[in-house]
Amino acid sequence: MITIKDTKPIVARNYVEANLLTDGVLDKKAFEDYLKSEEFGNALSSQLKLCYEFCVDQDYYYFGTNQSADFRPNNSKDNKTLVNYPSYITSLFTSFLTSKPVEFQTKKEKDFSDFKISYQDLLNNMSKYGKCYVIVQNSDGKKFNRIIPPWTIFDIRDSGLDSRLVARCFVVVGSTYTIHVFTDTTHVVLSQQDDKKAPTLTSSTLHSFSNKIPIVEFVNNSDQYDDYSLVRNLVNFYNVVQSGRLNDRQELLDALLLAYGVTLTPTQKADLKKTRVLAGIPKDSKLEYLIKNIDEGQVEQALKSIKQDIHRIAKVPDFSDENFYSTTSGIAMKYRLFLFSQKANEKKTNLSTGLLELLGLYYTDDVIKDINVVVSSTLPTNDLEISQMITNLDGKVDTPTLISQLSFVNDGNEIFDLAQKELEIGTNSNYNDLKDKNGKVLDKTGEPVA
Repeated sequence: MITIKDTKPIVARNYVEANLLTDGVLDKKAFEDYLKSEEFGNALSSQLKLCYEFCVDQDYYYFGTNQSADFRPNNSKDNKTLVNYPSYITSLFTSFLTSKPVEFQTKKEKDFSDFKISYQDLLNNMSKYGKCYVIVQNSDGKKFNRIIPPWTIFDIRDSGLDSRLVARCFVVVGSTYTIHVFTDTTHVVLSQQDDKKAPTLTSSTLHSFSNKIPIVEFVNNSDQYDDYSLVRNLVNFYNVVQSGRLNDRQELLDALLLAYGVTLTPTQKADLKKTRVLAGIPKDSKLEYLIKNIDEGQVEQALKSIKQDIHRIAKVPDFSDENFYSTTSGIAMKYRLFLFSQKANEKKTNLSTGLLELLGLYYTDDVIKDINVVVSSTLPTNDLEISQMITNLDGKVDTPTLISQLSFVNDGNEIFDLAQKELEIGTNSNYNDLKDKNGKVLDKTGEPVA
């Protein structure tokens, strides 16, 4: 028989499966009995511990608090340097995707001002842990979002072929575990005193989110992997080599002075230390420092090779590479950033999917079905090339579409209307007659007049 091993990342294993559905409908009695069973309590506690240790380890790397393992003798210099690549990788993806505000576009007149969330924190958590969650809570009749790391969430799925999500648990850790279990209709509260004991039921009430679980999952990618686990060993080795290099330099400054054929007096030693000059020693004597020969070229080549592997596997550009800017062509730059862009696009898709599900907890289905979530990002563009393309396509493609290709233009139609208005009133106008699409008078900078 084959023993099936779960090779998924730790954060992708935070669920348990049980036979809880009858003809596609949740069996409430079987579900309640399962929540109060030792099987559920043991599964939740063991996975919670594994996931917590993983997330803490990820935080150590992200914040730079991890240190290289001891690798030098006790009598050697033991300074340790740390190049924080994990933070660099996460920050690069997050800043790339949050350079412009996320937009919710809809044909209906809808105000989304009551929907607030920190996209930077959301993307940071996705990047660091592979996924994160957002729970929607009610306070004084108002809803608000709370971002939660994955180690506090545990899913309950049906053991059927489709592994359907039945409930999602939010665990509050203290002297005891308080387990909030949300199905699409109910909110069950459990208490667990001991890891090895079954939870006890505290309360069960209906929640206000009709037919929806108020905890939404945001995954970093289809494998639910974080952005720097695959390069952690390379980062460790890079730090070891860099630390050893600096320690060798410090030991060179403190090198031992060997004297052959002469014994230095205390006075000669003091003069040598003060003036760096030594006189009156025999002709056949010799003084030299005991040092280790270091091939700086090999060390530099090793660091360069490791650095390239880190950027290649993590799929992030190395902006310190001199060759990165050797080609200024826009299409060449896009090829250099191709893998980075593909990975960022996957994040965009997953973020948009999660946001639509989250918006469904705020607004009706009629509103949600018409919403288009726009997650913008900025890549280096050559606007000179684009302007030449616009000139070549003039008369073959409509002007608003061409104008919208420029990186500094958000709405091609609005800019086209402004340009047409400017032609009508003349370039010497005082702009008093220039208005935007909403009828507001604009000043010389194109901003509405207060």
